[in-house]
Amino acid sequence: KFHPDPKKLILITSSEDYTVRVWDLVLNKCLLSIHAHSSPVTDFTFSNDGSYLILNGTDNKITVWSLKTTKKISEIESGFQSFCIYYFKKELKKEGEESKNFVMLAGENGVIKVF
Repeated sequence: KFHPDPKKLILITSSEDYTVRVWDLVLNKCLLSIHAHSSPVTDFTFSNDGSYLILNGTDNKITVWSLKTTKKISEIESGFQSFCIYYFKKELKKEGEESKNFVMLAGENGVIKVF
């Protein structure tokens, strides 16, 4: 998958050795190798602004990485094998409330979960 900002020529790949790599296509080099899962990473997505990378694996984990600091921000146990991940942000209109970030997973037996 490509970075959501078309001005940034960044590509994300995953491989059979459970590694996710962040590639700079202008410099032709790997910027980051992530070994965060104990099984294949089945899908990944970006936050809306492209500053976070969210990974999903068959090890029932979701991991969130900062592309600015290259550090893992969070790890969540999903409780089931999922194969598709989607990030979205809910903008709240009520005064004094903050916007919320959500991750939606789709997986085995037609299960969909939102975190």
